[in-house]
Amino acid sequence: MHGFVHGSVLFALADTAFEVACNSHGRVSVGLDVSVHYAAPVRPGETLVADAVEETRSRRIGSYRVEVRGEDGLVRCTALAVAFRTDRWHLGEDEWPPEWRNAH
Repeated sequence: MHGFVHGSVLFALADTAFEVACNSHGRVSVGLDVSVHYAAPVRPGETLVADAVEETRSRRIGSYRVEVRGEDGLVRCTALAVAFRTDRWHLGEDEWPPEWRNAH
C-alpha cells in the first residue's frame, strides 16, 4: 500500500522459522502464541533471512525468539513465540533412539 512489503510476509517468514525450530527435536510441536514487532520497512525484492533461537524448553512448552533481517543486516521484525510440545514424534516414536527421546 505504501510501497513496502506487507507485514504478513514478515510474519509468515518468522512463523516458518519458528515452526522449524520448535519441531527440530523430533516431537510434534504446535504454536500457541506469536507476538510480532515490526521494526523497519522492507522494500519489494529485498532478500530476508529469519533466525529462530530456542530460549527455553520444558516437556510441554518451548519459547523462541525470531529475528528477520534484511540484506543490510538490520532487523526488520522480531517475534516471541510459544509452542506446545505434544507426545507425538515425527516419523514415529520408534525412529528416535531412547536416549534422544529422554533428552527431548
